[in-house]
Amino acid sequence: MTTVSDEQFQQLLVALASTLQGLPKEENQQSTSAADPAKQFDTLAGRIAQFCYDPDADITFEAWYRRHVDIFTSDAKLLDEATRICLLLHKLDAASYEKYVSFILPQTPQRVKFDDAVNMAVQLSIQ
Repeated sequence: MTTVSDEQFQQLLVALASTLQGLPKEENQQSTSAADPAKQFDTLAGRIAQFCYDPDADITFEAWYRRHVDIFTSDAKLLDEATRICLLLHKLDAASYEKYVSFILPQTPQRVKFDDAVNMAVQLSIQ
């Protein structure tokens, strides 16, 4: 059996205490960023490519959304419905955004449910 000197034992305790103190800080930082919708919005928006219809490259809204569906359904699940819609519309190019907004009139984007917004955009075949 190996014996540990008092000095080694003290060093181990200091290292353990230091490690334990670091853990809650990391958890608090994660929960703080998850609790900050603006920061989460910016983070998610940075991971999503802007949608620009390109028939030559076969870039349709449906194909674009299929590529990013996990971000909208899993990663953005803590965002409220209106913010998720805002994230979706934020990533449309200007022409696609205007076409979508005109299509849903007299409703405003904030009054449309997220799943309905996606379905309408697919139905509209934003181009």
